[in-house]
Amino acid sequence: MEEVRGDGRVLLQPASAGIEGVWRGQTSGTIITISGDTGVYTRFGSNSALMQDAVSKGQITIGGEVRTTGNLGTGQVMRVTPRANRDREWLASVSIFYLNPDAPNVITRRANSTNTVITLSPDGRTLTVIPGSSRNDLTFIDTTYTRQ
Repeated sequence: MEEVRGDGRVLLQPASAGIEGVWRGQTSGTIITISGDTGVYTRFGSNSALMQDAVSKGQITIGGEVRTTGNLGTGQVMRVTPRANRDREWLASVSIFYLNPDAPNVITRRANSTNTVITLSPDGRTLTVIPGSSRNDLTFIDTTYTRQ
């Protein structure tokens, strides 16, 4: 697959490129960068009151702590592992947020969801994140990302 950019350059982005790269969350506008097995926050979007609440409370940070084991650091959005025998699919530990049931745009704390599935679209342009928990008081904010 090739894409002609506005400046006339041709950018090759085959789906086999995997999930490494720069991605924009469709809900909040937050930018994440995935390299190797770690996804980090690169820029926070302003389209989500939940994201802004998490930032203002220091639950997530740009350039924050990144951990290779255990709970994710404040700078991490995810840690990924390829899923055996599944093309374009990964298992991940992702940062999720507990919500205040009386104020749905208020985050009470951050946690990890370790049973999260990430899928890459056949054209390699869209990531879909399906958190491992479906509780009503938890959210991942962005569940769809577009390659930048």
